[in-house]
Amino acid sequence: MHGWFNLFKPAGITSAHLLNKLKWNLPRKTKVGHAGTLDKFACGVLPVAVGEATKTMPYMVDTLKEYVFHVKWGVTTDSYDTEGEVVDESDFVPSVEAINQVLPCFVGEVLQKPPIYSALKVNGKRMSDRARNGEHVEVEPRPVRIYNLTHLRREAENIDAFIVTCSKGTYVRSLAIDIARQLQACAHVCYLKRSRVGSFTEKNAFALETQNDIAYKGTDLVNQLLPIRAVLDDIPAVPITQEQADKLRKGMAVSWPNSQLTEQATVFCQMDEMPIAICNFYNKGLHPKRVFNI
Repeated sequence: MHGWFNLFKPAGITSAHLLNKLKWNLPRKTKVGHAGTLDKFACGVLPVAVGEATKTMPYMVDTLKEYVFHVKWGVTTDSYDTEGEVVDESDFVPSVEAINQVLPCFVGEVLQKPPIYSALKVNGKRMSDRARNGEHVEVEPRPVRIYNLTHLRREAENIDAFIVTCSKGTYVRSLAIDIARQLQACAHVCYLKRSRVGSFTEKNAFALETQNDIAYKGTDLVNQLLPIRAVLDDIPAVPITQEQADKLRKGMAVSWPNSQLTEQATVFCQMDEMPIAICNFYNKGLHPKRVFNI
């Protein structure tokens, strides 16, 4: 089994727990990996690679993400979400007009400090684990890119809904806190859903269990499996011969003269729809970068 699953993670369980649940329904020793951890309290799209598709995970991780999130005004927690301890309170609720005025400040490349309760590792250990052990860890702000940030609606008297499109490495909880600080308000994220990762959307995602709580097995999971090339849409696909495929599988470059490809281009080589390798094109040849053992 080789390909991608577009899973929908429910709130209340970790990404690792959902991954383990999936593994129980796959052939033994199947390689499995997910592209981007979701917080336990969050829900949404969790792309999962199985088999040889795990070699394409960097191409999924680097794609744009979209999140819908709700900010609750009046209380700030140390985790920036509903699961943390209260560290500040205020009765102030900013107006929708004031919110819309500050949002453009957070579009483009911005510096962002990750929450202390996050999966980011410092010296090989997760920040969340260090925080729970009482350790103080100072992390320098990191550049991330926000492509779009929109106020959707006022959900309640003290809750506002937003949607953001952003680069990898963006923490929505930190974004919400930065917005609140700009408005001189207290706040935390009370709802978080990842609605898109690259071409994988919430609309096309599936829950691991059916409405009757019967786990997907066998052919049901196979029917949900997307091909390896599903995450390589932005990479040119080139057809190759059996002889060329044999060479690429052995790590050898193959000649590719008179090509319309640009120098140093990345291409997806396939033979009769079968994935063979991801290659770099240079010096009139295809040089294997990732070979699929299928």
